[in-house]
Amino acid sequence: MASPVPQDMVDRAGDGRRRDRRAVQRYAVPLSGRWIADGRWVHTVIESMSHRGAALSCLVSLRVGEAGILKLDDLDVPIPGDVRWAHDGLAGVAFTLGEIDSERLREHIARHGTRGCLELPPGVVPASGV
Repeated sequence: MASPVPQDMVDRAGDGRRRDRRAVQRYAVPLSGRWIADGRWVHTVIESMSHRGAALSCLVSLRVGEAGILKLDDLDVPIPGDVRWAHDGLAGVAFTLGEIDSERLREHIARHGTRGCLELPPGVVPASGV
């Protein structure tokens, strides 16, 4: 039986070790937006992102399995996704975008990857090579 967790997500089993099993590169980008689900919205800061998913920082805990839409500032494409893991104010969301919207998101990441000054965590590269 195939795992319900896509291979582009980090395994955060809660044991303090982060095993990176992503199939695509994640990028640190200075973006914020809103996670909208179940008739409510939560402000979020993007910790890292690819066209397939993102790590979100939120003041309100998101629920694993929760389906919602991520709306990024300065991007008119709503990004549907599912929360795959959540703890300590962070949540991993896997996106379910079509090919055209996925390409628009890649372009958005590339545009914003050069803005701001972020300290990149190990294994995360600037978005200039998207």
